[in-house]
Amino acid sequence: MKQLYMIGVGGNTVQSNIEVHDMQFVYAETLEDCYAVLQHRWYGDSLHIDSYVPLQYIDGYELDFSSTSSQQLYMIVYGGYMSSIIDEIHTYHFVLANTPQEAKAIAKKDMPHFTDMNHVDEIVDVFANAGITCGFRSSTKTFHDNILNHTFIKLQKRSSQS
Repeated sequence: MKQLYMIGVGGNTVQSNIEVHDMQFVYAETLEDCYAVLQHRWYGDSLHIDSYVPLQYIDGYELDFSSTSSQQLYMIVYGGYMSSIIDEIHTYHFVLANTPQEAKAIAKKDMPHFTDMNHVDEIVDVFANAGITCGFRSSTKTFHDNILNHTFIKLQKRSSQS
């Protein structure tokens, strides 16, 4: 059965001094089935998977792949700073909305709930990134009820012909 994978990837680019990171969404049967998609999307010289979540729940909803919804699923990327860390820190949140503008308005309203986050970095259309749509059922579950897997899976450098 296919699942929607939220995958944290990292790697190096020609000009980077340290590895760079991204979050990708892939609809696939297994994590291994995501590898080719991730390699195709990655712009760097090396690529690895740092973490992944078979996404089943967002706050208040369960994803239902047997139905569709008029609303889009957006991942909100909050950014912020801590006095003891030079890098910008991030946290992720999911909202249902009809437009990116509506998602951003919801995100700004919800931002005070996230410690050290003081701006919205990105609004990611999850369905567009994964190439799917789905419906949602009300649930008492939250994003934190998903199973988060930390790992290190090195993927082969993509071919320059792809």
